[in-house]
Amino acid sequence: MADLGVGAAVLVAIMNVFLLLLAFYMLLFAVGLGLVYLGLWQIAAALWILFLCTLSALAVALWLFVLYGAKVIACYALFPWLFANKESKSFWWLALSLLTGALVYTLLRAIPYLGSLIDLLATAFGAGATWLAWRHRKRTRRLGRRTSNAALTSFA
Repeated sequence: MADLGVGAAVLVAIMNVFLLLLAFYMLLFAVGLGLVYLGLWQIAAALWILFLCTLSALAVALWLFVLYGAKVIACYALFPWLFANKESKSFWWLALSLLTGALVYTLLRAIPYLGSLIDLLATAFGAGATWLAWRHRKRTRRLGRRTSNAALTSFA
């Protein structure tokens, strides 16, 4: 359940990132218009092509992750218990549990009124699970470097 609480905070942070991207987008567009007014349209075109395309690609990637990626991660995290047996760590069992989870999610999402809440909960759970996994990965990398540095200094 910690994934759900962290996921709600991550969704709020993602909305703020979208607002910041929009503000930065408008700022770059205004700077480009100012450069066009000064007669430096070549620099304005380069600025718009380089930075606005990059910002748009980042925004679309974040949007696609929130719409689809978080739900796939939620299905992947919630449904392996359906096929809990001694071979549950093999690729095909995990793929089957992901497919079954996606089917169950799609059926639950089709329920009127309740489906929107299920969609929001799945998105929050997936975003929270992603954030916690990313932080855990960073922490284990940092701890791994500390232990390897300690091992190197102990031999010196």
